[in-house]
Amino acid sequence: SARLKLIFDMNTRMAYSAGLWERIERNKASHPYVRYITRGDERVRASHRPWHNLVLPVDDPFWRSHWPPNGWRCRCSAMSMTAREYQRRKAAGTITTEAPPVKTREWLNKRTGEVMEVPVGIDPGFDYNVGVARSRAVEMARTAAGKLASTDATLGAAAWVEARAAWLPLLAEDYRAWLARLDSDPQAKSQAPIIGAIDPEVLAGLAAEQRRMPASAEIAVTSSPIVGPKARRHEAKGDALPAQAWEQLPELLTEPLAVLYDTVHGTLLYVLPEASARRGQIAVELDFERRDEARRNTIVSAYRPLLKDLNDRVRRGDLRLVSGALGGEE
Repeated sequence: SARLKLIFDMNTRMAYSAGLWERIERNKASHPYVRYITRGDERVRASHRPWHNLVLPVDDPFWRSHWPPNGWRCRCSAMSMTAREYQRRKAAGTITTEAPPVKTREWLNKRTGEVMEVPVGIDPGFDYNVGVARSRAVEMARTAAGKLASTDATLGAAAWVEARAAWLPLLAEDYRAWLARLDSDPQAKSQAPIIGAIDPEVLAGLAAEQRRMPASAEIAVTSSPIVGPKARRHEAKGDALPAQAWEQLPELLTEPLAVLYDTVHGTLLYVLPEASARRGQIAVELDFERRDEARRNTIVSAYRPLLKDLNDRVRRGDLRLVSGALGGEE
């Protein structure tokens, strides 16, 4: 229907807008200004026209309430600007450099009965910066997940089960943004985002096997198995994980086919579903001896083994099933 199409279109615009704001925040050292842009045609709202070519610092409070889109079917956008470009355009008089006074109007929410103050020219529900809101939500999820590293594994695993529905989308979004930065941001390679936690069933399986227990439940990933030497070795062998699997890793970890304990290396192997007869195997190294911020339960390798090879290792005793079912050989 037209209504559903409108909602889908606006959700797409909001998602793009949030991503744009996050990029602007990351690059504000080199591009400290933001320019508001309208389409410049007859369809532009009269209330939005005065904001065209308004250029303000990234941290100006104006952007907290006037970040496009500013209403249903709003086509306005924004872009960052260097200090040099700002000075050139200011000298030429082609931009406005002072934020207009923000006037508000009362708006009655008929569903709740609440009377709200909404900036003039902005539709109710659009008077906030979606990028700031999402960044705060992601930061809260990141902070909460980070506490798993200092929490007993059993308690942390239980907390993850309770909060997973709320945390997982935000942590996955944070993780995928980190993936996108790996090729261009040297600092990203030193980071290890948390993308999930060990399930209570896996902890129970380890206890039943009388294996060493992890000190905490978080699962983090570093750049090493993605772009490091191990990744290159698996690429040469032809069994490296495809990019799509890396992108979907947080979600895949929540429903493994099986989890096995590697008796040789003391790691867990998560066997994840894949469409072909091969399976994606992700080894999660559990660090029991040195506990500090730099070392967490970390994914140390990822590749696509044959089920036959996994079953052979089970028969040899190199692997012990902890939870799930490995399945027959294919």
